Amino acid sequence: MASDINAARRRDFVGYGWRRPKAAWPNNAELAVSFVVNLEEGAEASMEDGQPTNDKLGEFVSSLPDGMRDLAMEQFHEYGLRAGIWRILDLFDRCDSKATFYMCGRAVERSPEIAAEIVSRGHEPASHGYRWHCHSYFGDYATERDHILKAND
Repeated sequence: MASDINAARRRDFVGYGWRRPKAAWPNNAELAVSFVVNLEEGAEASMEDGQPTNDKLGEFVSSLPDGMRDLAMEQFHEYGLRAGIWRILDLFDRCDSKATFYMCGRAVERSPEIAAEIVSRGHEPASHGYRWHCHSYFGDYATERDHILKAND
C-alpha cells in the first residue's frame, strides 16, 4: 500500500524555478493577501461522538489520558462557534474583505446557520474534509474517497 501511494505522488522541489508566472492583480496591486479561516469546531475527535479519545491539540496540549473526557478542550473548540466566528465575520465586514472558509462537513452539520451566514456575507466556502482525520491513516483510497464525498454532501 505505501509503495502505491509513494509511486502515485512524487514531490516537486523545483516548481516554476526562474520562470515565475507574472501575476496581474486588480488595480495593478503589487501584493495580494489571501485570508483562509478554518471552521472545524465540532469535527474534532470527541468521546461525545463515540470516539475513544478527545482531540488533544488546541490552544494547549491535553495531558488527560485516553478514555477520559476533556471538558476544557471541548470548551476551547466550542468557543470558536459561540463567539470567535462572529467576531471574525464582523472584522471582515468592517474591513470590507472576503475570505475562504475551509469547513469540515461535520462542523457544518452541527452549525448550519454559521455556514449559511458565511456564504450570505459573500465569503468563499471550501471543503476541509468531513472530520479531523489524518487521511494517511485511512489505509486505502476508497475510504478516503468516501470521507471526501460525505464532506461534500
